[in-house]
Amino acid sequence: MGEYAQYSEFVSEYPKLGNLDKVGIVERRRIFDEIEATLPLRTVPDDVKDNQLVVQTFTIKARDGHDIPVRSYIPKTSKPLKSRPLLVYLHAGGFLFGDLESGDLNCRVLATRLDISILNVGYRLAPKWLFPTGLNDSYDATVWAAHNAEEHLSASPTAGFLVGGISSGANFAGVIAYTARDSGLTPPITGLFISIPVCLMPQAYHLLDPETRGQLLSLEQNAENPLLTRKSLMDIQGQTLRLLAGRPPDLIPT
Repeated sequence: MGEYAQYSEFVSEYPKLGNLDKVGIVERRRIFDEIEATLPLRTVPDDVKDNQLVVQTFTIKARDGHDIPVRSYIPKTSKPLKSRPLLVYLHAGGFLFGDLESGDLNCRVLATRLDISILNVGYRLAPKWLFPTGLNDSYDATVWAAHNAEEHLSASPTAGFLVGGISSGANFAGVIAYTARDSGLTPPITGLFISIPVCLMPQAYHLLDPETRGQLLSLEQNAENPLLTRKSLMDIQGQTLRLLAGRPPDLIPT
């Protein structure tokens, strides 16, 4: 465990969440938003400066006419347009929390250090907007980016077209990759950036063979982690699943 010792400093600075077992989704969102705004990881690194990027916030249309908030990050470098890759970024938050701000610093760091253009997507969240609304928003934003990369994002998908995110955003990215492939999206997605993706709910572990199931240990190993306990995670999932009770199956955006 010594290789992870450096994280103890961050954990010591993280605000204590307290008992959230009986707190509803909307109130949890308020609490997490307040905490996130004060995180030590929100500190901007010295090499990531505002004057290195052109950052713009605007909206694009979803398939149902909703205005999806998005934010673009375009490096101020002399790199030729045709050689700058594009990343569509989808924030974390368990499909319930998060917005453009929660992914903002990650996008600034990636755009600056990798010299790529990024579109940060503020997809709609449960419980107000149930699945697959947030996924559809994310896919619609990806299609828009593919068709408007050169004009609005100073990037060329042919130089690299990635979709990625963290946790729930990584889940969306994986689904989008398959959907884009099957629908023949052009220019095609060329890569994925997925961090701690939500790929398999614990409720489905019983469907796996014993050997595979025995390797899925993260929920037990991190059951009492200070950021999100296993009990809180299962409670959030339970609240979300109850909202979907009785709805017809809907797996991918169309």
